[in-house]
Amino acid sequence: MKKNLVPIFLVIFMILNIAAAFVFKHWIFMFVAAQLLIFHLLPPFAVLLSMLAYKKRLRFWFKQFEWEKKFYRKIKVKQWKNRFPTYDSKLFNISADSKENVIKAMIQSENVHLLLVFLSFVPLMLSKYYDHFGIMLILSIFFSVLHFPFVIIQRYNLPRVINAPITRKQQQSMKLIGKGLTAEVFELSEDKVIKLFNKDYPKQAIRREFRNARLVNTFKINAPQAFEMKEVDGRCGIVYGYVKGQCIESVFNSRVDLERNLQAFCQLQKSFYNHKKLFMLDYKIYGRALVAGSVSDKKDAAEYIKFIKSFPNANTVVHGDFHPLNVFVEDDGSLQVIDFMNMMRAPAEYDIARTYYLIGAVSAEFAEAYLSVMGYTAESISDYIELVKLYRKLEG
Repeated sequence: MKKNLVPIFLVIFMILNIAAAFVFKHWIFMFVAAQLLIFHLLPPFAVLLSMLAYKKRLRFWFKQFEWEKKFYRKIKVKQWKNRFPTYDSKLFNISADSKENVIKAMIQSENVHLLLVFLSFVPLMLSKYYDHFGIMLILSIFFSVLHFPFVIIQRYNLPRVINAPITRKQQQSMKLIGKGLTAEVFELSEDKVIKLFNKDYPKQAIRREFRNARLVNTFKINAPQAFEMKEVDGRCGIVYGYVKGQCIESVFNSRVDLERNLQAFCQLQKSFYNHKKLFMLDYKIYGRALVAGSVSDKKDAAEYIKFIKSFPNANTVVHGDFHPLNVFVEDDGSLQVIDFMNMMRAPAEYDIARTYYLIGAVSAEFAEAYLSVMGYTAESISDYIELVKLYRKLEG
């Protein structure tokens, strides 16, 4: 009940102040009314700003600065933050609502109070008609400072909510929607999934996939948003945007719009090649690591290393595991690529040869059609095909 009466009370109080200003001709009533009017007009703009901040994961809202952390410790926010009133505590309770909704509510609350910190000085314009600039300035500063603790509280709490573990209630409601050799994919919400890796899967590899996925997001390539890393029951995972659609392999098998979908498939793969990156796993270093980890015979290992070294260096970004099972067709016909564990820097020919090899294991006819669209022949990339065969053998 209190939730509904507070805004009604504030509106009535604002109207009474405006009426009193006209009746008693006193500036204080109009000044307070102006402050309340700004408070009521601001939320729609704060909502738009919050939607942008959440969708783009803007750094200002999603990451505390180092000086902030020191400042919050110094003023002991943890000790007094719960003493301040909350409009509706359920909006900020991850046990009562989804984490996504709580984060959105926190960003919106922060934006409302942050904007009011500055807009509290707008009513100073009334001093042109009522004088009393000095007193109005003091009151504006008072109203502005009044909003600071609410901004601080939200900025202090948000990283803790973002990094909070998935609740038992969320775990019980998670629906399995996909399963592979190294991970399972569960539905978290209408627009998010979590890819949970096997317990024995190296965390270093998971962190690499997360970094790669975030990098792809900056490239504006059609791929799900990578939000954060999470741990559930001892399993490390990555929270992604929900890709809704069907695997393009099933579309290829149906032969429906085959040529158009194949063109789109190839174009999506080529979109990686527009980007260069020096600080990324190198395809030759990757090969040498495979040899070191799986070849015990020194003579064989030396031959493999010599063969790998014969290939040119490159800084082109490639997906590294681009095949029909890692590409989805959404309802609107657009494609989305997933799985960035093997993303690296390599010649485009290496990536194309790997895709050709993977497709060829299922359909030689389709593999040749793929190469034709990409503008290559098996002969023109034969050396890379041999390299891919070696890597696949060592990968097991």
